[in-house]
Amino acid sequence: MGNDLHIRYGARAVLHYTMHILHEKLEERSPAYTRTDSFIADGFRLSIVGGEVLLDYSREFRVLATHLSFTAAALELNLSQPSLSRHITGLEKELGFKLLNRNPVELTPAGKNYLESISEIINNLDIAIEQGRSMARNDNPVLSVCAITGDAPYMDLIFACISDIQNIHSKQSLVFYENRSSSIRESIENGDADIGIIFDDARELADGFVCEWLGDAHFSAWVHKDNPLLNKQPILFSQLADCSLICSTNRQFSTWLDGMKIAYRRFGMEPRVHLKDLNDTNEFILSVKPNEVLLGNDFAGRLTRYNPNLVEILFDDENCFYSTYLLYNSKSENPIVKIFVETCHKMQDKPRIAPVL
Repeated sequence: MGNDLHIRYGARAVLHYTMHILHEKLEERSPAYTRTDSFIADGFRLSIVGGEVLLDYSREFRVLATHLSFTAAALELNLSQPSLSRHITGLEKELGFKLLNRNPVELTPAGKNYLESISEIINNLDIAIEQGRSMARNDNPVLSVCAITGDAPYMDLIFACISDIQNIHSKQSLVFYENRSSSIRESIENGDADIGIIFDDARELADGFVCEWLGDAHFSAWVHKDNPLLNKQPILFSQLADCSLICSTNRQFSTWLDGMKIAYRRFGMEPRVHLKDLNDTNEFILSVKPNEVLLGNDFAGRLTRYNPNLVEILFDDENCFYSTYLLYNSKSENPIVKIFVETCHKMQDKPRIAPVL
């Protein structure tokens, strides 16, 4: 919810109110707690400038408090262990007190108190937001799409569908749902978004949820100009085993990694993964090091325009493609979902997603 609050609600009033309530909860549970202006000021500044310091890190703290293990919590959150450690340390600095003892990991009395207080606040906040969304959907038809945005073939299909729908339903609008703490599949299954674009054929879905193939598209490999792989000719896909595949700790990108793993397995390989704190595709482009590889598309030369140190590797092998899938709830109460899916199927007959040759 952290990113979603920041993007769709501006976050300022919500975060200020959240912190005010948090102070009240802490005062109720601990008579010794003293409210300070600096806590509000620092937290307010960090929450707005940093995006989601208080709420997102508090959500991570709740997971850590459940496992009492940085390794297990990082695995569930799709974070590297050092990143999670930095987040918790930053949260403690933000709050002004220690949440956990390390070695062994255990909650401090203040940590237990904060866990109970912030859990109640986050739960109530999530309920209030969902109720607000439900009310908004009833007033205005809005389609919420959860996808990795950028210059990708499936984005052409999404916008083509929306444009076609708006010719008939002029009031229909589109929003992109973002939440770095949830995968796209989780966002759809939790009802946070209506439509998801994923890169793996989701299995074992709950009743009513549908995963349908959209299309296949070729991808290229992008490496740093100093990557020793460029000294080899010809370059085979199997040689990417010497490079680390860049992946984001942002869980919304986990479906991309799942799709790339499928591509690697066609060649009998498992990728060596390097997790980084990346929030959008531009950060992927700028972060490539000489021992790393980035797989994807490059429309209008965007990659080399943003990072001239990148060199494209084209593979002739027909197995160098990724698949895209449409994920949605067929029992959704949002009438636009059914219209979008039907329109999408009609659009599939047009060459909007590059076919595998």
